[in-house]
Amino acid sequence: MLEYFDINDIEANETKVMVQFPDDLKLLSKFYPKNTRVELPLFIAKFFIENENCKFDVETLMSVQQVNDILADPAGYNLNTVLCPKFSNSSIERTLVTNFYDTFECVKHSCMISLSYVFCTRMSVYLKICYLESLDETILAKMDVKERSIILKARKQYAIFNNLS
Repeated sequence: MLEYFDINDIEANETKVMVQFPDDLKLLSKFYPKNTRVELPLFIAKFFIENENCKFDVETLMSVQQVNDILADPAGYNLNTVLCPKFSNSSIERTLVTNFYDTFECVKHSCMISLSYVFCTRMSVYLKICYLESLDETILAKMDVKERSIILKARKQYAIFNNLS
């Protein structure tokens, strides 16, 4: 029965994240005023985020320096260290990760991270790996689980296509 459950998903859902509610809230017999930051397990926060009742308090998850480094070189940054195990090692829904990126606004530098920008930039760099004969472990270590699976599937398809020609 345990083979049906991914340990990374279980671990990710138990991870606590900071969220911010835009309205007054009564949660777990406590009253929270408007714009209060609350630490919740991800599986509870996921419900509120998907129903647009709150947003990630991303400033507690990432520093301004990390955001600037990602914007400067999206493909060269190791997302496993930045986005924590809860985002890089689990199969959390795309809407949650999109919400994570889209709600990050760094007021000090007035920058915004776009999920599509980061993903497309990383994929355009990493797709060159499909043509290499052997994989370099340092490049693979910088990828998160989803990126690694995309690249490995692309390499497989490329190998099949070249053998048929």
